[in-house]
Amino acid sequence: MRKRLVVIAMVLLAAVAIVNVFVVFTSRNEIPVSNLVTGDCLAEFYTDPTQRVVEPVVCSVDHVQEVVGVFPKAFDETVADYPSDSSLQAELFNLCVPAFNEYTSLDYETAEFQIIGVYPDEQAWESEQRALICLAERSDKTLIEGTLAAFST
Repeated sequence: MRKRLVVIAMVLLAAVAIVNVFVVFTSRNEIPVSNLVTGDCLAEFYTDPTQRVVEPVVCSVDHVQEVVGVFPKAFDETVADYPSDSSLQAELFNLCVPAFNEYTSLDYETAEFQIIGVYPDEQAWESEQRALICLAERSDKTLIEGTLAAFST
């Protein structure tokens, strides 16, 4: 009887180990978009403003977008109303272009990159989330090999 219990326990431990290995290799390393930091790289394009999670990758791996700037308090907290599209775009340009230039040591006006801004939607705005995240991607949507910060060397 004792031998049988030991065998059952070993089978259960093996099953748990297999499940744990399966979970480790099949789970994605997704994080909230709001947790992105300068230097993070993304394997998939961030295109949907309602997207709440992304999967960062090591920048030495080919990727499609890279965070070139994060501004936690980009928008005035005293402004109650959600800004217009033109106000959001102006803030994006005012903050992200200099961030791109500094991060890459390239001139945004002549570089073959474009900036995608991640900013709060109306619901996030109402809960006083006012961050702006600046993503850079190649204008032709091709892969970025290595980090954009490497352009500065």
